[in-house]
Amino acid sequence: MGRRVNGKVSGLLTEIEKEDIPDRLLDLARQLQTALNEKLER
Repeated sequence: MGRRVNGKVSGLLTEIEKEDIPDRLLDLARQLQTALNEKLER
């Protein structure tokens, strides 16, 4: 399940990066991915 979730988050990040959004939102999305990665590694 972890890889599938991470794949979806990566896909969302890719989509987000194409949009004209505030840097703060992009930072939050990256933090979410990092947190998910850390949780899945445990």
